[in-house]
Amino acid sequence: MYAVYIDTEAPKEINIDFSTKTAIKQNILKPTHSCFEAAQSKVYSLMKKDCYPRFLKSDMYFNLTKTLPPPSMSRRRSRSCVFNDRSEAETELGIWL
Repeated sequence: MYAVYIDTEAPKEINIDFSTKTAIKQNILKPTHSCFEAAQSKVYSLMKKDCYPRFLKSDMYFNLTKTLPPPSMSRRRSRSCVFNDRSEAETELGIWL
């Protein structure tokens, strides 16, 4: 992952600052599950502050929203285990076992 996304001149280099790259380079010397979390946080932050707001203002997004039908205001009733009374729940329990 480091060679593809983090390293300088990586083929799919992501936009993170030098200090984060340096910290990740040190972290991968003794790899853990969290050694790329700094990069993940930076990418999410950049998306939230820059990329996503620009996308919402883009012609592509505007054209997409014009083609979609308006959202439905009705709510669907959940079909998850609805019983009228306790005895019905006890008799229907056997279908789950």
